Amino acid sequence: MPLAATQPRRPPAYTLIEVLVVFAIIALISGIVWPAFLGGADELTLEKAAHDVLVACRYARNEAIISGWRHCLRFREGSAADRPALELVAISPWGGEADAVPAQDHYGRPIAFPEATEVELLPAVDEGLETGRLPVLTFYPDGTSDGGEVRIIGPRHAYVIQVAAYTGRSEIRRRWTAELEDEELAP
Repeated sequence: MPLAATQPRRPPAYTLIEVLVVFAIIALISGIVWPAFLGGADELTLEKAAHDVLVACRYARNEAIISGWRHCLRFREGSAADRPALELVAISPWGGEADAVPAQDHYGRPIAFPEATEVELLPAVDEGLETGRLPVLTFYPDGTSDGGEVRIIGPRHAYVIQVAAYTGRSEIRRRWTAELEDEELAP
């Protein structure tokens, strides 16, 4: 009787070396993919904040038209420089300022800006800035605006929300951060 016929057959298996090679390949791929994925998550958070500001601008314009009161978007006084907070303020026709409420996203939460993000509100009209008043984007009951822009600047990309001066229309543009720096340096 042959020896091979008497021994039971072993199922095919992987050697320890083969398993270690597979783990090494998985570790290498995850080491490349994971940091890229994390950077993408930061970009998505930045993009969401920009779209939330765009929605807040459109909401302020619509509220001004519906209520007949001016509505302003401004950064909250006393908010930390690294975590700006945008708020919506209604101003009555008699000049009185109603309660300021935090500008909100689609879910009713205050707009959150990612850490390590610079946010600038640049009104087209600089009235009152020399007296220490905060810059504002103002929307009027007839649908117009003073105009201006909000810049949300991240490490690689920046989002610029532009508000047209006479129509009050808002739009968003994605830019490279280096492009904005070049514009500021140009005469």
